[in-house]
Amino acid sequence: MINKLIYQYKKAKIKKIFYNDLIVFFISYICLLIFFLIYENIFFLNQIEREKIFVLLFIILISFFAYSFLKIFINYFSKKSITSNKSIALEIGQKVPEISDKILNAYQLSKIESSNKIEKELSKIAIKKTEDLIEKNIPKKLFPKISRNNKLVFSCFVIIFLIALFSSESLRFSAFKIYNHKVYFEPPTPFKIELPQQYLNMNVMDGDDISISFPVEGEITDDIFILIDNGLDPQLELIDIQDNSIKYTFSNVKSDFKYRLMSFSESLFSKWDTIKSHAGFVNVSYWPEIADIQISIDPPDYTGSREVLYNKLQPQFRALKNSKINYKIFSNQELESLTIFNNDSEKIQLENKNSEFWTTNIKFDSTMGQKIILKNSNGNTNKLDYKYQIKLIDDFSPDLYVIEPQERIIEINNESKIKIEFMHSDDYGLIESLIEFSVEKPDYIGADTSLKYVRINQYKNTKQAKEEFTWNLSTLNLFPGDQVKFKLISKDNNPNAQGITKSKEFNAIYPSLEDIYSSIEKDEEEITELTNSTLQEIDKIDKVLEDIKLDLLKATDVGIENQQKVNESLEKMDEVLNEISKMDEVLSSLKQQAENNNIVDNDLMEKFSQFQELLNDIMTPELMEAMQKLQQAMGDLDLNEMLEAVENFDYNLEQFESQLERFIDMFELAIAEQKIDELVASLEIMNDEQLKIKKSFENKESLKKMTSMQSRQNERFEKFQNTMIEAQKSVQKFSKKTSESINDLISSELNLKTQESLDIAKKKLSKNDYSAINSISQSEQNLNEMKKIAEQIKSDFSSDMTKEMVILFYSVIDNILKLSSIQEELINSSDNLRISSPKIRSHASMQFVINKQFLKFVEQIMTLSTKTFYISPDLNIVMGKCRKSIDNSILNLEQRKVKTARNEQKNVLASMNEIGLMLILSMNEMQENQSASGLSSYMEELQEISQGQSEINMNTMQLGQMGMMQQGDMMRQLQEQQKALQQKLQQILDNLEGQKQDGLSKASDDMLDVANQLNQKRISKETTDKQNKILSRLLDSQKSLKEKDFSEKRQESVAQQKSYSESILKQKEINEKNIIYMNAMENALEESYSEEYKKMFRKYYRGLLELEND
Repeated sequence: MINKLIYQYKKAKIKKIFYNDLIVFFISYICLLIFFLIYENIFFLNQIEREKIFVLLFIILISFFAYSFLKIFINYFSKKSITSNKSIALEIGQKVPEISDKILNAYQLSKIESSNKIEKELSKIAIKKTEDLIEKNIPKKLFPKISRNNKLVFSCFVIIFLIALFSSESLRFSAFKIYNHKVYFEPPTPFKIELPQQYLNMNVMDGDDISISFPVEGEITDDIFILIDNGLDPQLELIDIQDNSIKYTFSNVKSDFKYRLMSFSESLFSKWDTIKSHAGFVNVSYWPEIADIQISIDPPDYTGSREVLYNKLQPQFRALKNSKINYKIFSNQELESLTIFNNDSEKIQLENKNSEFWTTNIKFDSTMGQKIILKNSNGNTNKLDYKYQIKLIDDFSPDLYVIEPQERIIEINNESKIKIEFMHSDDYGLIESLIEFSVEKPDYIGADTSLKYVRINQYKNTKQAKEEFTWNLSTLNLFPGDQVKFKLISKDNNPNAQGITKSKEFNAIYPSLEDIYSSIEKDEEEITELTNSTLQEIDKIDKVLEDIKLDLLKATDVGIENQQKVNESLEKMDEVLNEISKMDEVLSSLKQQAENNNIVDNDLMEKFSQFQELLNDIMTPELMEAMQKLQQAMGDLDLNEMLEAVENFDYNLEQFESQLERFIDMFELAIAEQKIDELVASLEIMNDEQLKIKKSFENKESLKKMTSMQSRQNERFEKFQNTMIEAQKSVQKFSKKTSESINDLISSELNLKTQESLDIAKKKLSKNDYSAINSISQSEQNLNEMKKIAEQIKSDFSSDMTKEMVILFYSVIDNILKLSSIQEELINSSDNLRISSPKIRSHASMQFVINKQFLKFVEQIMTLSTKTFYISPDLNIVMGKCRKSIDNSILNLEQRKVKTARNEQKNVLASMNEIGLMLILSMNEMQENQSASGLSSYMEELQEISQGQSEINMNTMQLGQMGMMQQGDMMRQLQEQQKALQQKLQQILDNLEGQKQDGLSKASDDMLDVANQLNQKRISKETTDKQNKILSRLLDSQKSLKEKDFSEKRQESVAQQKSYSESILKQKEINEKNIIYMNAMENALEESYSEEYKKMFRKYYRGLLELEND
């Protein structure tokens, strides 16, 4: 009974606990549910959030019942919980005081298993008593029950919840939404955005623009966004709203994407947070495009150039004519066709190779525009405009620069050789160089003027070449009056359209003898006019100076009038000096013409050079200094200083006038000699021409041609009469015998017969009379006889002039030897002379007499110097030393300085002996050579040195193009060569000791410097400049001392250009600059510049060449 009571009590208590927990739970649960319903109603939760609430509520409910069942289980079976049997017994005892702890004791006794019967019996008795007591005292309300208040509160809560739930539609709808959490419920929004059906799925082309519009229901807000999602980088963009309409344009669509319109709530308690339209999809189809392109250009074979590959389209490609252009094009999709249009007309269809690429090739011949069209299977063509131009590259004609000849007009003879030197280059290659020429004869001779060619060289795989070629004209059978017009030609290796460059035309003229002498005579007349004009000016200046001296002697100051006169005199003197400079230039021209044509003999040629030296000697430093002092004195306004300066200037002016008169006398003599040369040369040419006419007649050549030749011959003979008269007048002043001989020839029967035979020959030839051979032969014999007479006249004139000079030389030599003997006797007589001796005065008087006689000797020397150039300038130096020693000896004797005077007298004797020796040597030289030559071997050696120096210079310039090892070897060779040339030049200078050779001495010093720099491997611009100066000095020395042999037959020579005042060095520098420009242009063209730049380079460097040569 006790156990049953405890069990029933326990059961009632657990039930009460469960119901109490259930009431508390449901009240809390309902509150939470109401909260969620209100929250959902306010915020209009989405499916996920509602699902979370639903799951949360469900989990809470399940958890509570699981918790309750676990708690009931624990209470039933746990022995330590508040519902254990022991705890229940105590609780019952507490509620019923009568049984108090007896029920607990009885419960415990019932649980004890005792083996003792007494104990067992006693336990039963105690348990029985307790049970009886329980029956009597247990009240009816002993078991626990649920409180009515709790039930009331729970009921009220449930009723209120149900009332609120069913009375509020929004709460009920919220409960419905939470229950149906998987169902999407459209939140209540102020407006709706609808996406029209046509925008749901759109197909567009790559690069298109898409415009869309959205209808809106309700009151629209200002903040409408569009979400564009291409799968990689979603973008949200605010849309501008105008007039309550939503419009948007997708620009330049490039890839697939989806989009929707959205609006976001700005209120925290809004039932919606986002308003969205349906998603629209845009599917992009791509235009056919070029994914990759390869265009290769194969230049023509003759260029030797490599294939040019382009991996992308460019606005412009460049190709040579006949190039092969290969196309290889890859597209971004499969194509139906790929076509290239030439100039929008001609079609080129490409082939599809293995569905990978399209290819074709064309032959290019002219500039064209091309356009590529790609077409896919849908019929769509490329949207991008694949247009470009292929421009024709010009295969430029070769660049040609002529170094030699430097002048356009060249004088030649029948056996001349023209030195030709040029550089030429081509962008792709040279094939040959030529001379194109034609020979033009005088009008009276019919001749073939067709173009002919001489090949200079042929080339293979050569882009640049420098040619040195000597063109021998002897094969052309030229005659005086002929002209050879020629051009240099360079051809490139283009087989289809060969580029040809021609130089400017050169004119090689074989002048007639009359033309040559006419030109020379013109220069001589100009010199004569200049000298006469100069003398007149000097006379005027001299008169003004005399007036100034007289005025200054009477005046107390300089005076303005005298200042003006001095100024005018100085200005006139400047004019005089300018006239001298002009004479020097004309002399250079005269000398050049004589050298070019070999018509003047060696002696006369040397005189032309000496004339120039004489002109330079006329303008002495003393004269320049006197002019400067006169200018300075005029500025100081000092009367005595001015008078001294005027006298000094007047003295130097007298010397200047004297030297100029000497020049005139010498020049007139040279003209006379030239006139005699002209006689001989004219007769020699006429004789040769008459012999040619005779041979032509014998060879039965055209009578018309021979008639023309004979007519020309007769014209020459008529002009020759004037030449004889001019020669007779020219030599009359110097040799009456020669003048009479020429006059005899003019009036001779031979001259008349020659004229007659020439006339008869001309008449018979014009009538085609073959008996003309007799007159032709007779004319040839007569001309030959006249030539022999003219040669004898020339020989006699030269001999007479030499004899006259010998007599004068003997006279001055005899005088100086006599003076030397008297001076020696005076020295011997003064050996024992003392300071106190009365003989000192007589010795001084005798020395004074010697001085007077020596001054007369000096005047004789000055007279002799006006007739010959064999008076060396060194003689003047020695005479000056002698005069100074004489003056010193007289002065010392007057001062009784006997020992010093004797030393000075010995110096006088030595100087006189040296003067005599120099005069004897000069006379011997004149007798042996009758010219100033005697330097043939020297000139040959000097020419060899010049050629060697030129080679060294060229090799030095090429050092920069060699490697380090090659440079070292080349420098050693050049150093040895330079040293050898210097030693050879020094030997020449040693042999010429006593003669002034400043230019060659400086060249020798520079050679040593260059050799040292080569030895030290230290090459700079200074080195090359020195080399150029060495060569220039060598050439100048050759030119100033050049010897030209003259024989009956004019010798073969290299044709010379007309050159007047240009210096060799200047022209050489110009040539070197031009070579540098050519090399710079070639180097620039070899760089990887575009063709436009290369074209600019050509134009630029050609302009530099033209500017330099102009």
